Amino acid sequence: CRAEMPGLVRVQKRYADRGLRVLGYNAEANEGAARAFVARYGVTYPVLYDPSGHELLRIPKGVVNPQFVPFTFLVDKKGRVAASMAGAVSERRAGAVVGELLAEE
Repeated sequence: CRAEMPGLVRVQKRYADRGLRVLGYNAEANEGAARAFVARYGVTYPVLYDPSGHELLRIPKGVVNPQFVPFTFLVDKKGRVAASMAGAVSERRAGAVVGELLAEE
């Protein structure tokens, strides 16, 4: 998460005017620590705080394996999962996938 955060912030800024919305997820048990993480890394997009893990259960089966964090998935404007990636995602990789998906519109 620490490694990919700055890149995801930049990708969000780069594509925000084209409809990209990034949503983070934090399962940290300590809410203060979760908020401090967001502030420390300058996260400008919303972060879902879910220490119980209940929201993970709402992700459709097969999209990601929640045992491998971090994970990233992209949802298109129709609410369909368009791409998923396990492990840390570089800014370059995230930007390339987002760019391809936006080009398909």
